[in-house]
Amino acid sequence: MSKILFIGDLHLTGNSPQSRKETNEQYREAQLNKLNQILEICIKEDVKDVIILGDVFHNNSSISNLFETEIWSTFLKFRTKGINLY
Repeated sequence: MSKILFIGDLHLTGNSPQSRKETNEQYREAQLNKLNQILEICIKEDVKDVIILGDVFHNNSSISNLFETEIWSTFLKFRTKGINLY
């Protein structure tokens, strides 16, 4: 039986919310770390499919090209590990 992981509303953004103390750079790094942690869980638990329910990005106006590239590069890591990302 194949395992599926569901993730809801990532709302990835380039700007730290006012309610948090991190700089924008620290917040972006934290978001990428969480995506990598999800990948590690998938590898450990032999998850074959990840389904994102809802908004991947909060809005595109606060996403820099570099951060967007880092996000898509992280998503590609799932693919290289044989994990489908929807």
